[in-house]
Amino acid sequence: MTVNDAIARASLIVGGSVSREMFSKWLTEIELTVIIEVAITHRGGIYDISDVDPNGDGNRVLWAPEPYSELYVNYLVMKSDLFLRDLDQYVNSSRIFAASYQAFTDWYNRTFMPVSETKIVL
Repeated sequence: MTVNDAIARASLIVGGSVSREMFSKWLTEIELTVIIEVAITHRGGIYDISDVDPNGDGNRVLWAPEPYSELYVNYLVMKSDLFLRDLDQYVNSSRIFAASYQAFTDWYNRTFMPVSETKIVL
């Protein structure tokens, strides 16, 4: 899923009440969270976060792969509900986001070995 795809899908759900700039800012937040909390804690990757820019390329592919990339749309909807002060809807959307983020982290933990800081000294 690209930045443009995530913003377009979230816009369809929440309407035109949130600007593209705000969506881009929120996408940057969740993209950095995914990289820092999940990706960096596992082996096998070098992660350049310099291209995670809210004003950057809309065609940039987001880090979480399909089918887990839905977490980006769910995050944007959740943040929109909070931004618009629709607290009842926020409670629902936060649960949906949490479930999609958990599904992604569960898959990632099953698929990639975590980095181990434990060292055995003889």
